[in-house]
Amino acid sequence: MKPAMSSSLTGRDIRLDFVRGLALMIIFINHIPGNEGQFLMLSRYGWSDAAEIFVFCSGYVSALVFGRGLDRAGLWVGTARILSRCGQIYAVHLGLFLALALSCIIGNSLFPGHDYVQQLNIRYLFDHTEQALLSMVTLSYLPNSIDILPMYLVLLAWVPVFWALSRLDRTLAWGISIAVWLSTYLFHLELSAQPETDRAWFFNPFAWQLIFFAGYTLGAGWLRIPLGRKRWMFGSFAIIVLAVPFSHEIMLRPFDWMTGLYGYIAPYYEKTRLGPLRLMHFAALAYVVATLLGRHREWLQNPLARKIRVIGQNSLAVFSVGLLLAWVSGMVLDQFGHGLTPLLLINLGGLSILLAFGQWLNWLDGKPWNVEAPSHGEECVVGMMADAGNTPVLALRPLSVGLLLLPLAIAPFLLPKKPVQIPSGVGQSADPAIHR
Repeated sequence: MKPAMSSSLTGRDIRLDFVRGLALMIIFINHIPGNEGQFLMLSRYGWSDAAEIFVFCSGYVSALVFGRGLDRAGLWVGTARILSRCGQIYAVHLGLFLALALSCIIGNSLFPGHDYVQQLNIRYLFDHTEQALLSMVTLSYLPNSIDILPMYLVLLAWVPVFWALSRLDRTLAWGISIAVWLSTYLFHLELSAQPETDRAWFFNPFAWQLIFFAGYTLGAGWLRIPLGRKRWMFGSFAIIVLAVPFSHEIMLRPFDWMTGLYGYIAPYYEKTRLGPLRLMHFAALAYVVATLLGRHREWLQNPLARKIRVIGQNSLAVFSVGLLLAWVSGMVLDQFGHGLTPLLLINLGGLSILLAFGQWLNWLDGKPWNVEAPSHGEECVVGMMADAGNTPVLALRPLSVGLLLLPLAIAPFLLPKKPVQIPSGVGQSADPAIHR
């Protein structure tokens, strides 16, 4: 029997980090407005996409991190830790909201032919600023593209509730989770995404909690799924292949009966309420991927895979930067067109930036400032300058120091200055005769 899909709770699961990092890269590609690169993503040819991967992995990690804290420290202390993380996510969401709004203003000023405020659907923020800001703080106003963070915040806040129910009975906890998911269909349970309209959260947390707590259940080790069974692999591949003609691409449906069937089943894989076909497709895809990664762990040790794992370990920061970068990338495509060269530069360049950002975060996490430098203070600069003539490489060191310190030195002088107000009468003689 192959290894079960579980974690030992004693360390990181590198498969999880890799898959979550891959999902963040896919999310970046899919969120670039008008990006033809998204047609190469698997989500165009199936019923689920990277959002399910991200939420499932978040639930899995929550069991390893916050669930273990609840088990060890108890409900009150464990909940305090979770609420602290919720505060971080809330702050990041508000900051990302304002950063996107500012990018729209800058984009409109630089490229007058485009209205990025309207394109992001945040005109309400500028037309009704006071109400919009209040609604933004209360999470009743969410612009396009960034409502996955508020959904994640709500799901994380429910972790203590799910944990407490599981202490009574795990079947009870799962039964309530399924009942809440069904209520989105039976009672249209949803949250408002914009005042004065009927627009709801694109990611309905009452529905998406189901896949989050499915990941939590596996991460906590409550359920063990044996990997590599031939019948399960065959069934999973069958689901993945059969979903292709009934996915988003019209060109994949050459027959009229396929088009009719697509119209019939489309409501069953809608994204907002996490349709059952999405769940089935994601489960099949997850089973295949988990089996392959379990059999070929050496794949996760190559240099590129290690970099992808790093961005998976820093998901919140990478997601936020990736979303803002994707929006700006769409502006660049608007200016330079959607030819092959701009598309390659934008997509591959953006992914390279995310990988480099992950490495930078990993370097910061190592606290390099705690490592003692070869020399200190003025001795460091003077020593480098004294050695500058020894070798061509050392000759460049003073230049690098200057390039680092000069922007920091002059930055305050570049800020807008307060205009000097000259009081009336200053510099003028009180005797009018002097000015004759």
